[in-house]
Amino acid sequence: MSDAIQFLLADEASAAGVIDVTLTGSGFGTNNNGFATLRYVNEKALRAVHFVSKMAVSLLQPGAEVGFRPESFGSTLARNVVLTERFFRTLRREVDKSMLSMGGPAGDGSEYTAEEARAARAARLGAKPHSRFLNMGIDTQVTWPKEETRIAFDRYYLVLMPKTEDHMQSVHIDLMANRLTDEAAMTVINRFLSLLTWCDDQFAVAQHCWSGNPVPVAVSKPDLPASTAQHWVFNRQIPSDAKVLRALGHYREARNADHAGLASYAVLSYYKVIEGGQDDDGSKVKAWITKSYPIVNAAHESDRDFTAFREAVGTMTPQEYLTNECRRAAAHASRKSPSDVDDLDETRRLFTAASVLHALARHMISHEFGVSDRR
Repeated sequence: MSDAIQFLLADEASAAGVIDVTLTGSGFGTNNNGFATLRYVNEKALRAVHFVSKMAVSLLQPGAEVGFRPESFGSTLARNVVLTERFFRTLRREVDKSMLSMGGPAGDGSEYTAEEARAARAARLGAKPHSRFLNMGIDTQVTWPKEETRIAFDRYYLVLMPKTEDHMQSVHIDLMANRLTDEAAMTVINRFLSLLTWCDDQFAVAQHCWSGNPVPVAVSKPDLPASTAQHWVFNRQIPSDAKVLRALGHYREARNADHAGLASYAVLSYYKVIEGGQDDDGSKVKAWITKSYPIVNAAHESDRDFTAFREAVGTMTPQEYLTNECRRAAAHASRKSPSDVDDLDETRRLFTAASVLHALARHMISHEFGVSDRR
């Protein structure tokens, strides 16, 4: 039948006499399904050619076509497909048009390869249709896999991505598969990094993160904005007061700790600025915070961190909270004020306190030490 249709498409004169081709999937005989009939006009007479299954052995014997009656082999009820002469005429015209084009195929099939590659990657990394991944960049020198790797960590599964020219090392976790909130997932990652740090004795700093992707997404290297000036002006002298020098050094360490995501060290370094201004006298430090906090709070009253800080303080005074619940928790392994910095809630609490101490430290350096911030 394929040869007959190919001939009809190639020979316009022969195709002109075709009436139709009828295809059916109905059965006949035993375990035989499907046959076709091609009707055409030849020498003004209606003729028909029948095509049957290769399994119909009795119909393939010499002379079987003489007594063949297709109506006797049909099913009681059959659905047929009829290809008319107009169909072949239209198809032949499309074939002729395609032969005039010298262009190759529309594509090389690479889109299928890419789709298969994406599906294979998703399966390898444990991504499913309902997955929702949290992606976190990591600044670290611990030993890291050189290829995308899915690992088991306790009862969780993490995906590790290596550093590339455009991306930093990163950790990814499927929130849906691991049944975690964003906060709980970040705590799990912190636990993972802490163990890695201990094993390799190297740093591992959690950077920015986001969630919601159906597959793990590589984290771009940070492109931090830089302030530049066409006419750069700076005309300052080294302060002569040793207390001022120490305060400025602690302040820079605090800002660096803020940038590196080290909440406890940011708290301690900002607090050192205040302690240095009060000669490390605990009672004087508390008295200065009591006096200065209303001033900085008024200047930052609508800031989100100050709002969160006021809620965290509760019935305590700001100086009690900063001294006992923040400085002591960050500086000591205190049973009264324990601090688990891998826990995201604790990290957020300390960063909130660091924001308030940041404002107090600037107030100390500016107003107590009289250091101008003009370049």
